[in-house]
Amino acid sequence: MTTAFAIRTILEIAAVLLVTLGILHEDKFIIFEENVARIVRKKIRAYKRRKAIERRRAQGNHLRVVHDRRAVPAKRSSVA
Repeated sequence: MTTAFAIRTILEIAAVLLVTLGILHEDKFIIFEENVARIVRKKIRAYKRRKAIERRRAQGNHLRVVHDRRAVPAKRSSVA
């Protein structure tokens, strides 16, 4: 028995066990799939957002508009 054959046999046994467990605990497996999908979507969204920020910075549009902060005199009320 060669090493490659032994590894292949172990992987096949593990696959059969995982499929069996997936069938027996289908509800938990579905929850696991949903969690993995949510994590992947979150990572993709963060990656796209990070790339968009990098593109804006590369274009030079990363400066925010700063409003004029001069002191403006308050209106005086004519209360005597």
